[in-house]
This record gives sequence, C-alpha cells and structure tokens, in this order.
Amino acid sequence: MPGHIRDNWKLEIPQESFSDEKSDNNLLSTNNLNLKEAMAQFESQMILNALQSSQSLRKAAIKLYIDHAILIRRMKRLGIQFSYKR
Repeated sequence: MPGHIRDNWKLEIPQESFSDEKSDNNLLSTNNLNLKEAMAQFESQMILNALQSSQSLRKAAIKLYIDHAILIRRMKRLGIQFSYKR
C-alpha cells in the first residue's frame, strides 16, 4: 500500500469497548479464549438470538442472511439444539 494512503489509515475503537463492566454487548469480553473459541461463542449467541426472535428456522436464517441449510449445519457443528413450541 502506498505510503500516502497507509499514513491516512486510522483505527478508531470506541472507548466503551474497553469498559470494565461485564456486558453481553461487549465484544471484547471473551477473556482467556482463543480466536476459534471466541468466534464459536459469538456465532452461537448470534444464532440463539435469531432463533429466539423468529418463528421458524427459515425466518431465523433470513435474519442472519444465510441459507437455512447453512444454519442447520452450523447449529449441528456448534451443538445447538432448538425446537419451536407449537
């Protein structure tokens, strides 16, 4: 990357990301996890949130912008079992 472009790049992270408070919204609160574990935890939480706020697997997949077959495979890989009560 040319120097004049590289010099203009700045990474800005909101200070609230580093707060000491425990929060579900704090993406940096994955203490003592490696990247693979942190990604699996984040992906599991995203999937569970979509499942709980949807009426079907297909609608949850739409919320996640993925195909329902991919959602099912990821649920199996992550060990997520979810059933909708009728």
